[in-house]
Amino acid sequence: MPRYLPDNDSVRKDIADYYYAIEMFDKELGDALRLLRQSGELENTIVVVCSDNGWQMPRGLANLYDFGTHVPLIISWPGKFSKGTVANELVTLNDLAPTFLELAGVAIPSAVTAKSLLPVLDKNNRDTVAKREFVVLGRERHAFVRQHGMGYPGRAIRTSQYLYIRNYEPNRWAAGDPPYMEILIPICSTIRVRPSFT
Repeated sequence: MPRYLPDNDSVRKDIADYYYAIEMFDKELGDALRLLRQSGELENTIVVVCSDNGWQMPRGLANLYDFGTHVPLIISWPGKFSKGTVANELVTLNDLAPTFLELAGVAIPSAVTAKSLLPVLDKNNRDTVAKREFVVLGRERHAFVRQHGMGYPGRAIRTSQYLYIRNYEPNRWAAGDPPYMEILIPICSTIRVRPSFT
């Protein structure tokens, strides 16, 4: 139990339901990988498994705390990426676009600020990777939860050691004005990379 949540039966049941959903996803992913293997296409397929947001608990989904932005990321390409490599780099899901462009041999446009993950995925070259010192995170709105569509603007900077969050309208309800309240989704996420399935 995270220390910030009450340790009671209701919260424990919600967390158990969340872990059950992960278990079901894991089974379905295993089924998909078996089909790829049976078809002979597993070695020709880059598999990316990630979440677009943190868990649906307080400080999670749509919040700039780590429980909302630190999401799983697994990237596998048998025979191409090193198996069992774990990298603790600061990355965002935006980094997938230049990664795919580089894999396809397409030039990454100069306007793209995200970085290809290929150097991170290659354990032999990881020591030469220029590591990010920080990632920038943002939150605004996901649904119409306030009159006139006003959001809950927040920005954050995450380093490997620190998290700074700035809420620009702290007088607003974070999840929306009653009775319209809803959980919001972050613009991007900090993630750790696990380049291949174990």
